[in-house]
Amino acid sequence: MWQMRDPELRLVEVSLAADDVDAMVRFYDELFGAGLEPYEAFGTTFYRGTLDSVRFVLAPNALAGVDAAQNRHQFVYATSDLDALLARAERAGGVVRDRAGNVATVLDPDGNTVVLQGTRSSGA
Repeated sequence: MWQMRDPELRLVEVSLAADDVDAMVRFYDELFGAGLEPYEAFGTTFYRGTLDSVRFVLAPNALAGVDAAQNRHQFVYATSDLDALLARAERAGGVVRDRAGNVATVLDPDGNTVVLQGTRSSGA
């Protein structure tokens, strides 16, 4: 079983470079309630909020200079109602890519994968 090696080490922030910042703000706010708020830095607008209890920052990809075609991150979230969360992901601008049993992969508006796992309300 996996366990943290250093009890003094903890994740405090995740930053993500985004191509379509407006679509990404909508997706993460609507799906995860990130509460993203704009702030100015380095002559551009960033967005800061939280995912679960971790600070989350969206930065314009042009400033970050990330040269990744896909998957600048991958989050894994657990839920008690996978079907409802998948429907919410689609309403927020995400695309369900695959689904097997109690696990599904959703693409955010920039094409990064978010893994969702949990109970399926439809029983399928």
